[in-house]
Amino acid sequence: MEYLKTIANIFMNWQVKTVVSFFLATMTFFLGSELMPFLALFFLMAMDVLTRWMAEGKRKADQVGIDSWLEGFYLCWHDGTLNSKTMGRKFFHKAITYMLLVIAFNLALKSVPSIVLFGADWSKLPLGFIYSFLSITEVMSVIENLIDAGMDALRPLCVFVCKKRNDLTGGGDKNVQAR
Repeated sequence: MEYLKTIANIFMNWQVKTVVSFFLATMTFFLGSELMPFLALFFLMAMDVLTRWMAEGKRKADQVGIDSWLEGFYLCWHDGTLNSKTMGRKFFHKAITYMLLVIAFNLALKSVPSIVLFGADWSKLPLGFIYSFLSITEVMSVIENLIDAGMDALRPLCVFVCKKRNDLTGGGDKNVQAR
């Protein structure tokens, strides 16, 4: 209980309050009112990393001949297949890239005048599009990782979503059925 008192004392310090409020004000300026969707996207990225670890554990477990992906994860960690430096670098690189995309679209949104047609603000459409696209990409990655981890019941969902994404974007992914 002493550590809670220490944390409370730290946050009673005016310098800490000033730094935290400056950080929050800066993030609110750059991300706009879109902080919650960005946090949801950050959560999806964390789920992507966790399911990737699960898939790597399953792959290692299949190689060794054990049933548990958790034991396979343990073996991967000790083999050096998974290490915090590599996985952290990939995760933070992706997080910074996504944050820069969101900041760029938000700053572009601030420079465009508000266009209201039929009661909707159409100037906010690109920011919603980028959040939707990044979220769908992360959800697809999570589904593919779960399939790699042995959850084959998700294959029809993956094929369906890939076909819909290709129909909407005009992409022609030849490996939709292979997944």
